Amino acid sequence: MFASKKSDLIAKYISISILVIGGFFLLKVMFYHFKDEKEIYEFRAYTHGVILEYVKTGGFSYSVEYEYYVNDILYVNVEGLDKIYCNDNCIGAKYKVIYSKLNPQKSRLLATKKQFEIFDLEIPEIMVLE
Repeated sequence: MFASKKSDLIAKYISISILVIGGFFLLKVMFYHFKDEKEIYEFRAYTHGVILEYVKTGGFSYSVEYEYYVNDILYVNVEGLDKIYCNDNCIGAKYKVIYSKLNPQKSRLLATKKQFEIFDLEIPEIMVLE
């Protein structure tokens, strides 16, 4: 009976440790994501990007890979987004890209209403649903 309580206690400690470590890494990822968005906002510039890949990752989440040029240098980025409303195939669709002048690799594809709101930009009428 004592061994059972001891193994239950160890299991609880392991579970709590995993949760704490997982929470730490989640906060770290969120911090870097918001740090990038702050830099993009403060040192923003714009270009156009082309979607290379668009995949549903679960629920209402999608992963989008896109490319864009800054000063004749090709950049490729991947990010998670809400559903993009495009015709039958989003591959090849062109969207505005906001990026950091300090580090053009830091960018966001302006393809959803949420992305425009994050950067405090006016939402194009075509994205506003009646």
